[in-house]
Amino acid sequence: APALRWSLFAGEPLYSRHVAGWRAIAPGTRVLNLYGPAETTLAKFAYEVPADPAPGLQPVGRPLPGTRLRLESDGTQQRIVIETADGSLGYLDGTCTPADARRLTRDGTTTRFVTQDRGLIGADGDLIVAGRLDSLVKRLGSFVDVAAVEAAAAELAEVRAACCVQLPVSG
Repeated sequence: APALRWSLFAGEPLYSRHVAGWRAIAPGTRVLNLYGPAETTLAKFAYEVPADPAPGLQPVGRPLPGTRLRLESDGTQQRIVIETADGSLGYLDGTCTPADARRLTRDGTTTRFVTQDRGLIGADGDLIVAGRLDSLVKRLGSFVDVAAVEAAAAELAEVRAACCVQLPVSG
């Protein structure tokens, strides 16, 4: 690890404490935080985390060449919308919900994907992914619908109320 020149992170929120822990193991590495859903053929944003990052959640940066970012507001939150020429052509039959299929469109050579991610632009112009608009969380690389878990638990006769939250992975 001390010989690593670059470390690329993607798919999970990256906090300054994660960067500090990683740099303790690989002190000479440059850290790049990437963002982009599979529907846009993965990484469409990049941010090089500085040697002394701001505390907390790290930005994902600015769009890579050929990528456009839009933030669509619902009045209280902003949804990340990504347009790219290098995006997915669609989903395989039976692999997504009708709502998911409507959020991914292809117009000529441009793929437009309306994500379920909340975004904001930081003071320096970089995109920050500030969570989700739906009840999905990533757990060990897989999406889990916490609302569905709550609903299933609440259906059990011995359960009066249910609340599902994501806790850090230990060990």
